[in-house]
Amino acid sequence: MKRASLALSLLLLAVASQRLYAWPLPFCWELSVGSAEWGHWLALVALTLGLSTPVARPICFVTVAISLAPCVAAWRHGGFAWARLLTGWGGSTQPTREVEVSPGLWMDVYVPESPAPGVLVVHGGSWARGSRKDFQALNAHLRQQGYFVASLDYRLAPAHPYPAACEDLDRAYDYVVSHAAELKVDPLRLAWLGRSAGAHLALQQGYVRRPTRCVVAYYPPTDMLWSYEHPSNPRVLDSPAALRDFLGSAPPAPVYQEASPLLRVAAGAPATLLLHGLRDDLVYVEQSRRLERKLGELGVPCATLYLPWANHGCDINLAGPSGQLCTQAVTRFLADYL
Repeated sequence: MKRASLALSLLLLAVASQRLYAWPLPFCWELSVGSAEWGHWLALVALTLGLSTPVARPICFVTVAISLAPCVAAWRHGGFAWARLLTGWGGSTQPTREVEVSPGLWMDVYVPESPAPGVLVVHGGSWARGSRKDFQALNAHLRQQGYFVASLDYRLAPAHPYPAACEDLDRAYDYVVSHAAELKVDPLRLAWLGRSAGAHLALQQGYVRRPTRCVVAYYPPTDMLWSYEHPSNPRVLDSPAALRDFLGSAPPAPVYQEASPLLRVAAGAPATLLLHGLRDDLVYVEQSRRLERKLGELGVPCATLYLPWANHGCDINLAGPSGQLCTQAVTRFLADYL
């Protein structure tokens, strides 16, 4: 029994340690996100084990300290509610209805009770996977805050390389604007919001193709050539292959500049919110920092939230430490600019 408890305590510590350093292996970055954003449950298991098994107690207490550190840091940052770890934000996450924008191209819409500003949400997935069904909790929360929300699909690489995704997002934007009265959305007060590859597309849309009032970008790749030259660990993600699939070729093709929001943004661009974890193993935080500096040089309003404990996809748990702070930052930003 003691050996089993000791083995379990070591396993819990190994999982918790992923928050500090994610092993460069497939799916370990997801484990890193889980240990940070659901660490309170890991801490509860470790605490229970430690209190009941003296031989495992020191290891368990170290696990508790590592697991709760993101919550403590978020609480010290301000705006973090411990009770929300258990209660969440409440409410249904289901969209009001599904809309076919064009043959085979769909979006989920969250329609408010009265005409309101709108948020166009673009999913991530290395431009090759994912769907409009991802991260529904934030969509529903924004609807509860009184916004119209459209969660968009687009054609995926490698079957449909750039600019196919952008063309689909153009169609979705145009549909929302042309059906504004039916959807109860103010077409003059729209924002793009995206995560990862979706954040790249949201920035590209907001800066170049379909400008809006503002753009919200979670951990975005902003410079395609820099991304290619600074790849993630190939055992975690073959990012150069993802870029070649998305852009249709390897550098130095001109498309790498054409598809880079950092290189396309100009004075007068929409206000931008950048959210990024400092431990991001897939899209390095330097991508956001470089765009932040460029926006500052251009005089474009830019707000940032950098989370020291957070990895890629850190907002997946809306009630977790990253999810709470990101959601509050997004809510404040949209209130300011929409």
